[in-house]
Amino acid sequence: MKNVKKLFRDRSGFSLIEVMIAAVILAGGLLALASLFTQGTVVLVNTSTQLAAKELANSIIEDYFIRRDLNILGNLSQNVTTELRTWNGRNFNTETDIRVDSDGNFRIIVTVFYQAGSATRSYTTTTIL
Repeated sequence: MKNVKKLFRDRSGFSLIEVMIAAVILAGGLLALASLFTQGTVVLVNTSTQLAAKELANSIIEDYFIRRDLNILGNLSQNVTTELRTWNGRNFNTETDIRVDSDGNFRIIVTVFYQAGSATRSYTTTTIL
């Protein structure tokens, strides 16, 4: 019996407090990692929407160049048009502003509005036709 008590007394190991502290530190690290994944997902979705807005704006500009090259541009005048468009499964509000500069060139300004979470963001591109 004496040898058994001595065996348990000499045995080294972790105390309950050390194990609990290690568990709290591990849980904190796992929560931080989970938060990082959540934020990464939000950034990924917002970047994807921003890229789709950029593609839509460039597509609208490209349409004007194609119509110019095919001589079906028609009579362009200074105006602002607003449309709701669906692009890559997302809804965007677009605003196309056509202005005539002092040299007689058409300046086309396309602004695409999109939702990023609860905020409304925009992407604007300009070209001279």
